[in-house]
Amino acid sequence: KYSNKININTLSQDSLPTISDQKFPLYIKLDSTNSSSFDFSQAKPDGSDLRFSNSNGVDLSYEIETWNSQEKIAHIWVLLDTVYNKSTSQYIIMHTGNPLASSTSMGSTTFKTIAGVYHFSSSQKVLPADSTFANSVSAGDNLVGTGPVFTAGKISSALKFKYDNFLTLESPSGSFTPSQNYSISFWIKVDSILTTESQIISVGNNIGIYLTPEGRVGVEFKETGPSNKPDTISLSFTSNSKNIDNGKWHHITFNISDKGTDFFIDGWRDSLNNFNGNSIVYEVAPIIIGKNKSNTRSGFNGELDELRISTVTRSGFWNLFNYDCQNQNSKIITVQKASLK
Repeated sequence: KYSNKININTLSQDSLPTISDQKFPLYIKLDSTNSSSFDFSQAKPDGSDLRFSNSNGVDLSYEIETWNSQEKIAHIWVLLDTVYNKSTSQYIIMHTGNPLASSTSMGSTTFKTIAGVYHFSSSQKVLPADSTFANSVSAGDNLVGTGPVFTAGKISSALKFKYDNFLTLESPSGSFTPSQNYSISFWIKVDSILTTESQIISVGNNIGIYLTPEGRVGVEFKETGPSNKPDTISLSFTSNSKNIDNGKWHHITFNISDKGTDFFIDGWRDSLNNFNGNSIVYEVAPIIIGKNKSNTRSGFNGELDELRISTVTRSGFWNLFNYDCQNQNSKIITVQKASLK
């Protein structure tokens, strides 16, 4: 009955390749900033009549993270086949107003190219769920305190960690199995930076992402040398120039491949490190947020939101566009007023 045109403007993005080989989950926020363009009364109270299509009329997979028609706010993810770089003409259509419609919101199809997606939505009440439905979560036997709790997040809600709190993310078989190429990304807001290194995320005992006392992001991992020097060694790198400020949200992406590692902070590549013939040591291991009892670091003190684990590395355009969308850059996504069909 009703349709809203959602414009996607990538003109301000750097001249980087179009995203066509890695399907992109687009973040759309409906709230008071675009209430004049979207009328919540034109949709069912629970948003179950919501649908999306591309400019050719092809249905698009989507997930409603949260929908609150009384407070007029919704957080939605829509899977795009392609995002065109340097474009002002791309758009999708949002459809509402069918009283007989039932919800087709499904995270497993919207994020089917991503191994694990954690929104940390407080609507889940207890433990955070994986939107891909591929992995489960178990509460850590917290060393001190009551464990991570839900709090206001960058997108909707987040998990708040304090020093020795931790949470273990594991698949039904007991663990994530990293591929030779993968990435970990998340939003983080640090309440206070410690005088010693603090752990953010670990992949078993072989890979760890941590925060230095100077506010730089670091990563450590184990690798083996070439066949003539097969010993296992531990290496670590830290971000070059971008510091994590107290009380501010920052987006981190860590890529790892058979060539090396790189960091993206707030959409921009900060550091690139080559393996120089060595190979990283992979293990079948759970992902731990916060304190890892296997090392001496304290866990970080702050909030973490929108954690994703992908079995591919993410390009510069992907990271910048992803950051701008989730950072609610009003120049990127705009919602036009509804029209009757």
